[in-house]
Amino acid sequence: MQQITRKFIRLSAWLALAFCLPAWAAAPNPPLPIKVMAEEGFNLRIVDTLADSEGRPSEVILRETRPAHDWFAVTMDVTHMPKGVPITFGLSLAGEDTPHNTADVHKWRNLRPVISISDPAKTSSYEYYTRDAAGHWRSSDLFIDDAARDAGTGTLPDKLASHPERATPYLTDDGKTWQAWRTVEAEVEPTINVFRVQQTLDEPALTLAMRVPFPYFYQNRFFHQLQAQAERFPGVTVDTVGRSPEGRALQVLRFDPPHAAPTMNRPTILAYAREHGTEPDGSHCILGLARWLLSDDPAAIVSRRDTTWLLIPILDVDAAARAEYRLGDVYTANAQPPMPEATSYATYLVHRLDAGGRVDMVVNLNNLECDEGGNLLDSVVDPAQKTLTIALNTELFAQAKREGYTTGKPAGWHTGQMPLRLSGWCAAHGGSLALIYELNACDPKSRLSLPRLQHLGAVLGQELSIFLHSPAFAPTASAITAQFAARRQAAAAWWPKVGHPVAARTAFDLFTMGY
Repeated sequence: MQQITRKFIRLSAWLALAFCLPAWAAAPNPPLPIKVMAEEGFNLRIVDTLADSEGRPSEVILRETRPAHDWFAVTMDVTHMPKGVPITFGLSLAGEDTPHNTADVHKWRNLRPVISISDPAKTSSYEYYTRDAAGHWRSSDLFIDDAARDAGTGTLPDKLASHPERATPYLTDDGKTWQAWRTVEAEVEPTINVFRVQQTLDEPALTLAMRVPFPYFYQNRFFHQLQAQAERFPGVTVDTVGRSPEGRALQVLRFDPPHAAPTMNRPTILAYAREHGTEPDGSHCILGLARWLLSDDPAAIVSRRDTTWLLIPILDVDAAARAEYRLGDVYTANAQPPMPEATSYATYLVHRLDAGGRVDMVVNLNNLECDEGGNLLDSVVDPAQKTLTIALNTELFAQAKREGYTTGKPAGWHTGQMPLRLSGWCAAHGGSLALIYELNACDPKSRLSLPRLQHLGAVLGQELSIFLHSPAFAPTASAITAQFAARRQAAAAWWPKVGHPVAARTAFDLFTMGY
């Protein structure tokens, strides 16, 4: 009877929160024995705590700072919460609907979120260790020498700051991977639209997130380290193309052949993620692709020799830093005013085309939610490029399956064109093969660790490289060459016609005409 009474009290509290939100939201919160720690790109706030029959905190109620149905994350200072006893964290989606998405916890029924006791504001939280063939733990940190990456042969890497009893739960089941994030069980309460996670607190701080974060500062730090060690990474350049409205750098990571002068007309692949700021899986995949290109894998060496790569881990940097879901990929003169980010990236690419460059493939990486599909699938196939795309996807998905990933069908979910997106804009003005892939590290049939998610970027890079230089792509490559030649002639005639110089180009020049 006591257990039923407690459950009824808890349900009543949640219902009061759900149905009285407008009045409640205007009232000040009472002091709580727990507080949120400010983190870039995190989006949960604490609105209340519930107590057990003895008056001890037993449940923490969370809400989003703004609706984002594909992302949640929070770091909490739990210094003053009870230690060694289970605490429930409940995320309420009541009232979080948006015009295009109903906030419903049913879609998270198989979601296993991640927790960490590491500091998400430190790059070490995104470092992982894997065992090599000789049984040695190897750090994922590219910016330390080979000897420093060796972390011994013990049960745990010997460089971990955590005590063994705290670090052991973060080992994968096979004992071959350690990362600072681990999945935890969760439950949904559809009657009140609440998603719950229960944890026993032993540390002063705890991070809870839908999936492993990829904050803007982490991209910034990665780029800075590459530039600081340029002699170790020949042919790798960080191109700064502009600034976001909030002052963050817009950057492209460019890979040319090591020890060779850049050649603008080399076959080129542009890959980017985070046109939606709340979708970090794509950023990790792009980072994995970059790591592969920097490796001594024979296929990566060939790819660097024959292909120029342009990588953008976070396209919409401001939205990523604010944890805002929005379309950060609007390449049209009709947007008033045009997005500064779109203007910067499009101008960068136009300058490359004007100098004799080319863009053969453009890959746009997005996120699925846990129950929406496999680790990798194609969401929208351009009907003008359908045969070519299916041929590529057949090879790519087959290789991904061989390596243990779940995939969709080569023909994709839908057929259509996305001219407002960067990939579609490149297809319209340069004949590029536009590819829109969805990633899902939370697929219940194949939950991906951080190294497995990054390795998917290596699989993607290798298969795109092979296909780009295959006989199947040769006719498209020839058509792109011809289209770029015609474009240069048309662009040369355009500026005298409109009566203003290139330096004064308008949004119509850039987005509509591609000049």
